[in-house]
Amino acid sequence: RGLKDDSIEAFGIGYAPNSWSSLSGFLLKRKFNALDLVNSGLSVTSKRPYDRFRGRITFPIIDSKDRIVGFSGRVLDEGVAGPKYINTPQTPIFDKSQTLFGIHRAKGEIRAKNMAILVEGEMDVILSHQAGVKNIVASKGTALTVGQIVLLKKYTDNLILCFDKDVAGDAASRRGIEIADSAGMNLKVIQVEGGKDPAEIIKSDEKLWQKSVDEAIPIYDYYLESVSGRFDSRDPAGLKQISAELIPIWTKISDDLVREHYIQKLAALLRMGEEYVRSAVEKERTSHQSSNPARIFTDKENL
Repeated sequence: RGLKDDSIEAFGIGYAPNSWSSLSGFLLKRKFNALDLVNSGLSVTSKRPYDRFRGRITFPIIDSKDRIVGFSGRVLDEGVAGPKYINTPQTPIFDKSQTLFGIHRAKGEIRAKNMAILVEGEMDVILSHQAGVKNIVASKGTALTVGQIVLLKKYTDNLILCFDKDVAGDAASRRGIEIADSAGMNLKVIQVEGGKDPAEIIKSDEKLWQKSVDEAIPIYDYYLESVSGRFDSRDPAGLKQISAELIPIWTKISDDLVREHYIQKLAALLRMGEEYVRSAVEKERTSHQSSNPARIFTDKENL
C-alpha cells in the first residue's frame, strides 16, 4: 500500500504469524503465566491461552510517553477468519477512549504547528507522515472522546477533523465535537471528495492532501454546507429539517460571539429573521442548560 521501509520502522509495524500459539507459547516458556497473557490482551482466555493476533499485520499503539499499550491487527490474507481489523481489548494499561494512534510521533509537530489533524485509521496517519504532514493522529474509528480531547489539549487548542463519514449526520461525532467546543478547542473539517479517506488521497496525489488540509473549513460552516447539500432550503419541509438539525447544535456553541455569528448565517440560509432563529436557539439553550458538557472542563486539573 505504498509504505516505505523507514515508515515501517518508525511506527514499529510487524506481523503476527497465522498460528494459534506462536506468541502465547513463547511467552509461557519465558515464565509469564496465562493470566498475564490474557490480562495484557495478547492472548484469549481458554484452558490454554491462544494468540489474539493471528495472520495479521500489527500496528503497535504507543502512548505519548513512548510506551506500547496495545496493538491493532489487520488481516494480511483475506482468507483469515474474523474482521479485517481487531484491536487490543480494554486492559489495565489500554483504554481506546484515552488513546490516539501516532501521538508519540506527532506530538512535537502538533505543538510546533499549533494544530492537530484527527483521522480514523492507522494507514491515514502513516502515509500522511510519508507525505510530510506529521501533526496527525487517529482515533481508531471512534468518535472524539473526553480523554482524547484532554490529551490533545496538552499540545494545541486547534483541531482539524477528517473522517470518512459525514460527521454532521452522526450523533456520536456531534457529541464529541460539542465536548471539544466546550473545552475551548477551535475546530475545522477537511472535506474530501468522493468519500475517499486520506490514505487514498495521498497515494494518488500527496499535494492534494496538503491542499485539503490547508483548505479545511470551520466546523459550523461545514454543518451549514452539509445540510445545504442534503435538504432543499426552498422547500418548507427542507427548512424544517435544516432547523431541526442545526438549532440543537447551535445551542451547544460555547462562545457567545461565535454563536451569534452562526445564528446570523443560519437565519440567512433559512431566509428568516435573525430574531426568530435567536429566540429558538435561546429557548433550547435554557431547556438544556443542565446537560452542558462544559462542566467536564471546569476543573483545570482535568486539563
